[in-house]
Amino acid sequence: MFDDLNATRELLSRQLAEAIASDAIGVIPSIAALQKETEEYLRVAVRQAASGSSWSEIATALGVSKQAAHQRFRVYAKDVADEMKAHRRAIKKARRSGETGQAVEGRERVEALASQLRTAARSLKNQG
Repeated sequence: MFDDLNATRELLSRQLAEAIASDAIGVIPSIAALQKETEEYLRVAVRQAASGSSWSEIATALGVSKQAAHQRFRVYAKDVADEMKAHRRAIKKARRSGETGQAVEGRERVEALASQLRTAARSLKNQG
């Protein structure tokens, strides 16, 4: 899988270089959209990795220091907290409308997110 991913990245890199050479201003919106999408994928990957890997491992994968990785992705915790808040609102709404199955699913998701957050916090504390 990673061989395919790397080949695709190399192809994209060549295509972007060609597009910049032929129409630099025209390719900017595409590059900006791609940057936004890849940044989101990176946040998701770091978030998922943080539940089972140390910030030192994540930093090594990013090619930066542990402190730099933590500073860059500290919003990870805010994102998780925001997602938990949204799920809690959905749980209340589901309970009010009698949809207990959705309320249970929401509660399970909140508990999973809380566990991820605790794991990441412990990892940072143990490394600090």
